[in-house]
Amino acid sequence: MTNYTIKIPVIITAPLDNPQRTYNNMVQQVTDTIANYNNSPIDQRVIVLYRKKLKRKTIKSIELINNTLPDGTPVILMRVEEYKTGHNDVYLQRQAAQEASVDSTDQLGSKKNYALLYPLIFFHEDGTVINRWCAFIYDDPSKDDSDVKNTIKTVLTRILQYKVKSVLASSVTEKINQVGAVQQIKASYVTLQNDNNEDAVLQQYEVRFKHQDSKEVVYEGVPSQEAIGFINNRELDGFQKKVISVKVSDSLSYKYTYELGAQEEVALSAIEENNCYEIEVRREDINQIHTPEIVLSHLIQVVNAYASNERV
Repeated sequence: MTNYTIKIPVIITAPLDNPQRTYNNMVQQVTDTIANYNNSPIDQRVIVLYRKKLKRKTIKSIELINNTLPDGTPVILMRVEEYKTGHNDVYLQRQAAQEASVDSTDQLGSKKNYALLYPLIFFHEDGTVINRWCAFIYDDPSKDDSDVKNTIKTVLTRILQYKVKSVLASSVTEKINQVGAVQQIKASYVTLQNDNNEDAVLQQYEVRFKHQDSKEVVYEGVPSQEAIGFINNRELDGFQKKVISVKVSDSLSYKYTYELGAQEEVALSAIEENNCYEIEVRREDINQIHTPEIVLSHLIQVVNAYASNERV
């Protein structure tokens, strides 16, 4: 029997610009901003452009469903409706009916893009307050990879005007030390060279020649201290780019990208954190996965697991 997997990645915001002292006030801020967006003229809806593609995504509307966790923390189940245009080679056919072409101006929509917003409040000894939101994204098997995450991230950054939390190297080191040993490290090395291609048959027509060398090495069960030493090693072994993926646990991984700059100096260009949980769904239950009650139960299950790991 085939089972399906619901992936639930987590996005954490940077500290909010206008912090509140209560969860209810944080919820009210989101409610007011989303209400203003839903009531705005249709031509002011947020549009997502796909790089070098004709396709466009429009955030049409957002429904908020308030709920409360057993510990009394208020949460928001967010359901986003979006549609895409710019399809030039798509048709629709239902059973024996005639094919119907989808034009570039036709809207192909999706009403069930879910995320659970979980509020965080930190009180410092000096009296200052920090607010963040955790967004638990419901990436179910019926969606294209990363499409729901892109939709929710657009709502967070362009409608709610939140920044996404940056990852500090020191915090990554601390978490790796806590686990004793990481599950897996995958190191990918790439060299891109623009050389003269003297052997090209059509050399007189050539405008560019790219040669790529690469290698990939996978390690498992690496002790924390050795893992940290490997991650911080900037040697590229003659390559121009190194990407290190570190799987700390089943739900937490990091990606480090090192690149060779113009001055022949190796720079750490990015650290990405990926919190992602998975829930298995039986084939016979697949038609129920978009029911709000089912969505909420799955997401609350992940919220509890996330909180128990003290990653917030």
